[in-house]
Parts: sequence; C-alpha cells; structure tokens
Amino acid sequence: DGNTSIWRHACCFYHLFYRSCSLFLERRNAIIKGGVMRLRNLAILLPLWFGFIAEGRAENLEYYLEEAGRNNLSLRAKYQQVQAFQERSNQAGYLPEPTVSAGVFVQPVETKVGPQRGKIGVQQMLPWFGTIPQKKNLAINQAELKKQEYLVAKNELFLQLKSIWYPMITLNQKIKVMEENLEILETYNQIATKRLEAGAGNMVDIIRIEMKKEALEIDLQLAEEKLVLMSARFNLLCNAEEERVLEFPEKIEVQDEFAEDFTHPKLEHFSLQLDGLEIKKDLAQKQFMPSFGFGIDYVFIGESSMEVADSGKDAIMPMMSVQVPIYRAKYRSKLQELEHMEKSITLSQQAFGQKLDSKILGVDYEQERFEQLLALYQEQTKKLEQSIEILLISYSNSGKNFEGLLKVQQELLKYQLAELEIQKDHQLALARKEAIMGREHE
Repeated sequence: DGNTSIWRHACCFYHLFYRSCSLFLERRNAIIKGGVMRLRNLAILLPLWFGFIAEGRAENLEYYLEEAGRNNLSLRAKYQQVQAFQERSNQAGYLPEPTVSAGVFVQPVETKVGPQRGKIGVQQMLPWFGTIPQKKNLAINQAELKKQEYLVAKNELFLQLKSIWYPMITLNQKIKVMEENLEILETYNQIATKRLEAGAGNMVDIIRIEMKKEALEIDLQLAEEKLVLMSARFNLLCNAEEERVLEFPEKIEVQDEFAEDFTHPKLEHFSLQLDGLEIKKDLAQKQFMPSFGFGIDYVFIGESSMEVADSGKDAIMPMMSVQVPIYRAKYRSKLQELEHMEKSITLSQQAFGQKLDSKILGVDYEQERFEQLLALYQEQTKKLEQSIEILLISYSNSGKNFEGLLKVQQELLKYQLAELEIQKDHQLALARKEAIMGREHE
C-alpha cells in the first residue's frame, strides 16, 4: 500500500508538471504570436479595418501632418496673412494718384483778351528715379517674410504633432505589453491553483499573483485613459473631432537619416529681413533727392469789352513743380536707424545659427546614447526570458522560488517598457533634428 501511494502521488505530480508546462508554453506562444485581444480593442480595430478598406489608404503620420497643414486654425490664419501681403505687393509699383483741381474767380480778373472766369487743372507727381520699382520690391519682400513666418509656424506644428504621435504609439505598445503580461500572470495563477488543488502548492503564491495583477490592471487603465487624452489633443491640432479614433502602426519604424541640406525657415526669415533693410536704405537715400510734378491748367476766359483779337479765347498753361527735401536731418536719422536694425538682425541670425548647431550636437549625442541603451535592453530582455523559462520549470518541479519567478517577470516587464521608451525617444530626437534642419513635409 505504501508503494502504491507513492506511485499514485508520483503519477499525479508528473501529470501536474506536464500539464502545467504544456499550458504555460501554449499560452506563451499564443501571446508571442499576438495574444488574446480584448473585446474593446477588437471593437476599436474593426471600424478602422473597414474604414481602411473603404477609403483605400492608411492614415499614417504623413496623412495626419497633411491634414493638420490644411486644417489647423492657427496655420490657416498665418496662410491668410501670406495671401494678404501678396495682394499688398500687387498694389505697389504705381505712380501717385494725379491731382485734379478746379477754381472759380469770385471777381473775374481782367486780361487783354477778356476776364478770367475759372480754371481747371491736373497734376502728376513723379518720385525720384527708381523709387517706384524699389517700393514694389519692398512689398514683395514683406510678402516673402510672411511666407517664411508661415513655414516657421508649420515647422513648429509638425514637431508638436510628432511629440504627441510617437508617445501615443509607444503608449499603445505598452498597453499591449501589459495585456500580454496579464495573460502570463493568469497562466501563473492557473499553475499555482492546480498545484494548490493537488496539495503541493501554496495559497500565498496565488495571493501574490493577484496583487501583481491588480497593480498591473490599474497601470493598464491609466495608460488607456492617457491615450484617450493624447488622442483628443492630437485631433484638436488637426482641427478634427476630439472623439475620432486614430490608427497606430504596430511599432515605431526607425526612420533613416535624411540629407542635411535643408535650411530652417527662421534663418531664411533673417536673410529676407536683411534684404528688406537694403531696399529701405536705398529708398531712404532717394528721399534726399527731389520729386517733380507736371501738370496743365485750362483757364476759362470771357469775351472782352473791347474789340481785340482772340477775344474770349481760353488759355492753356503747362505747369511744373519741384518738391525739395530741405529737412534732411530726419532722413539721416532714418539711415542710422536702418544701420542699427541691420546690425541687430545680423547678430540675431548668428545667435540663432549657433543655437541650432548646439541643438544638433545634443540630438546627435542623444541618438548615439539611445542606440547603446536599446542594444543593452534587448540583450537584457533575452536573458530575462531565458531565466523565466528556467525558473518556471524549477517551480513546476519543486514548487520553490515562486517569488523569484514573479520578480524576474516584473523585471522583464520593466525592460520591455524601457525598450519602447528608448525607441520613442530615438524617434523624437530625429523629429527634433528634422525641425532644426527645417525639413519640409509635402
């Protein structure tokens, strides 16, 4: 009887060990291949799949950037300013409006051919040579400045969108990792429960699993709520409905380095400001020169009281005027003002260029550090997965070191989440570099 009892317990233990290992491996393989998706995620993804089939396009980041470029209210306001200044440039390049004058003599002035009754005249002022084309060039320069301000705002908007987009992808991946870990903990729970039912387990192990699950479920809930909030912010920047469901890629695709042959629109803005100052200085120089006016007066003459030749013949009188710039001190002061503005803009341009260079150096360092950390986390993850397999077999065989198994599982989760964070930070650094270089998105 003693041998039979020992044999029966050995068979039960072997059966429990075999079933536990089989169950864990099946569950883990299923999780690795995709896991069991929650119904709420399925409910979210199904409309996206059907929408993708219906529209025939994937709503990736470039799609959302293009949408924001069209619909963002602040960017649209900047674009309207560009249009307004372009119209202003169309208004330049014309002569001053001519002056038409008319008068009546209250007491007619007697002349040889008769009394002057009234007169009418027209006069056209002509600025110094080259003034009108330069005013046209200045208006075009101001329109280009507004265009660069629009590009600066667009560049900042795209960086702001990316600063939300990549963390949303990472958060979505974290949610999936936490769901997978919940499935793994559930597998551990089933193993511990079967051991307890067979009289070889410990209730404390089950309680520990439940505590880990509850903590992880809270983290999962907070992550889902944060994702909803970030999606609403992203949609508002795109001027879309806050409740619109966004489609995320499975993971952050590591973007290749781009050619660094772009120019930040702010630097171009400084260059255009300097060009505009040169035009203003030329116009200020022309203010030292006179302006001319040409016109003609037509005088109405009545019949003379005496019999003379050409009696009552109207008179035509050509006119010419010169506007002489006598008060030259204000024009010299204007030139000094423009000189100081030119020095200020030049220094600001150099300071901004140094700031961009400093940011690029910082981003390059961050990218190198991210690559090293990513390789480290990936290696640590592989070692922890191997440790878990060994600890699980040990626990299924002897029922010991369950606390160590949970600790290593928690450590694995930490490295998995850290790896996602590094991928996100790497992509954000590249996005900042794109913004620094002023890379445009068509």
